Amino acid sequence: MYISTCSVALVQHWHAARQRLETALPETVLDLCCGSGVQGIAAAAAAAARGGECSVTAVDVSARAVRFTRFNAALNGLARCVTAVQGDLYSASGIGDRTYAAILANPPFVPVPPALNAISNRYDVFAAGPGARGEGVLRGVIEGACAHLRPGGTLAIVSEVADVERFVGALPQWWSSGSSAQDSVLQPAMSALEYCQRRAGSSNEVEAWVTHLASESIESLSQAFMWVVMPHASSSSMTDVDSSSRSDSGGNVRIGIREGGCQVLMTDVKLVRVSKVWAPENYAALRVTTDCVKDLRESNS
Repeated sequence: MYISTCSVALVQHWHAARQRLETALPETVLDLCCGSGVQGIAAAAAAAARGGECSVTAVDVSARAVRFTRFNAALNGLARCVTAVQGDLYSASGIGDRTYAAILANPPFVPVPPALNAISNRYDVFAAGPGARGEGVLRGVIEGACAHLRPGGTLAIVSEVADVERFVGALPQWWSSGSSAQDSVLQPAMSALEYCQRRAGSSNEVEAWVTHLASESIESLSQAFMWVVMPHASSSSMTDVDSSSRSDSGGNVRIGIREGGCQVLMTDVKLVRVSKVWAPENYAALRVTTDCVKDLRESNS
């Protein structure tokens, strides 16, 4: 099964941030949209290398992905640590009301035009499925995370994001409890036209892509990492907030965009670019991610 650049990047960024901040290895990990199982297996391998153990639950709607994850876990001597199940995100068998120290996700994100459904197999597991904007599965990951993250736990996602400002504005509605800090590391936005030209398999398909993105009012797309850190305080002390209210303390949502060193509240959004954020061994981007996660942890300590 194909392991994408974005999957490799999430492995690198997640573990680089953890190592630099000297945070404890998570004892429990939920790997959503697991594909080959690379996120969960990497977490289990890191724990094993230190003489510890990380219990991983890997979930995917694809039976093929589940088989690959089981095989890859066995191949790496980690079959005892990794449980792969077929299911739809948090409704998969065995999750129930369990909570995890970390949730890692690489959801499908390509907004394939309905007119080109016949070619969606070209994008395999990256075709976004439900949600014409390509964010249906991403939204499901974020909406359910609050109920399944332990205090101090981290949600780490790699995905494409359409129209960053609109996306940031939607996060409070997606994140139901208002009890986390959220941050994003983003690639400079790509225009919808450039995106269509890159995704289309031929010049004849460009028009279908352009028409579809225009119908969804998508003007630009960015490659992104998203990080959510749960506060250590109990949920009973948290306060829900609406889209016009932000606080850095008292347990309220603190939402910002991090693109190279500038973090701001959502009421004053600024974007500072990090080029090639998914590129392997992009040390500048790795430093930004580490600083981002450090800030989030400090704000929730």
